Amino acid sequence: MQAVIIDDEADARTAIRVLLNEVAPDVEIVGEAGLVSDGVKLINKHAPQIVFSDIDMPVLTGLQLLDFFNADEIGFELIFVTNYSEYAVKAFQLSAIDYLLKPIDKELLTKAIDKVRQRKNYRQVERNTALKQIVKDNKFDKIALPLAEGLRFVEIDAISAMKADNVYTEVELKSGEQILVSKPLKSFEKMLEQSLGFFRTHRSYLINLNAVKTFIRTDGGTIVMENDRQIPIARERKEEFVKAWEGIRIR
Repeated sequence: MQAVIIDDEADARTAIRVLLNEVAPDVEIVGEAGLVSDGVKLINKHAPQIVFSDIDMPVLTGLQLLDFFNADEIGFELIFVTNYSEYAVKAFQLSAIDYLLKPIDKELLTKAIDKVRQRKNYRQVERNTALKQIVKDNKFDKIALPLAEGLRFVEIDAISAMKADNVYTEVELKSGEQILVSKPLKSFEKMLEQSLGFFRTHRSYLINLNAVKTFIRTDGGTIVMENDRQIPIARERKEEFVKAWEGIRIR
């Protein structure tokens, strides 16, 4: 595979080059650029399979990179290398965009390269568009759900509950539709709990607190969702759930 690196810091480009040579020697770096505009020229010239790009750069940001290409021209997987805040990291996760935080972790770089080998650029434009919208609006509205055939973007508020199904997750929308997602429940817990109003009631369930209709305290405790689905709650989680739910209700 061939790669292009776009970063206005020479030391950062060197760091990526050195680590790639160590963990993925088959990845050939065919060009480096300090500006997005120069990076676009390199991409057009070499048609690489991977593009590593910083976000915060002079003149144009890494988020604007794909604006220079039509959807059918993008044959590369874009991996952002950034020192952005925790907020931006959540934006990357929700939009299914690959990112590496500076300083780059060798193991995470290896995993990112492995993902490129497996998926070969699925819906890169849509993922990047979702990321840009989140950053622009300072608001988390949608989440990318990885399916066997690609990605599906859904409104976060449209989700009622998520249920663990081995290494998969069954996502139930408020409409009643169920979506089988190729990702474990624990990965969604990290993204959706707390600030986005989701709560892990049980080792098998993650629920949207805004979709809770009733909490029945008897018989160990049962949560009834707006669509009348009953969700169990672990005994040790009841007190924390009540506090979290009350906090949502009085907003």
